[in-house]
Amino acid sequence: MRRLILVAAILASGGIAFAQETSVPTTETEAITMLIQQTETLRLTAEDSAAAGDAFRAMVQAGVQVRNAYRITSDALDNGLKARELTMIAERVRLRRSLGLSAQECEETARAMIQEQIRIRTQTAAGTATQKQTQDRPAEPSEAPSSRGK
Repeated sequence: MRRLILVAAILASGGIAFAQETSVPTTETEAITMLIQQTETLRLTAEDSAAAGDAFRAMVQAGVQVRNAYRITSDALDNGLKARELTMIAERVRLRRSLGLSAQECEETARAMIQEQIRIRTQTAAGTATQKQTQDRPAEPSEAPSSRGK
């Protein structure tokens, strides 16, 4: 009985992995189409969509595999990166490639930049929330001097 359950679990996990892989584009055209759909779903601007396509193309031109470039760009969009950040990523990848860095190094550069932008965005959001809480909180009355030692 245990073996049957184990075999069923292995087959199910294999099926899930296969299903996930089929949603990853295999061509640049498919990837661009999926990125456009994603920007529409996220209700991003045309500028954000164009910048996402540019970042994706910069990675592919640097030799990054289409599926990896798509995942990186898609993750960036999912994490709220906009045209400005995506343009910086495209420029940095192109610069690295022109300096002779490998496709792997260009891919790592893009991933690192996205993580850094997410970290900055998170810290900024946390700082803004803390600042808003402080502004919304009523002022605490100052302590009156103690009359105990008189």
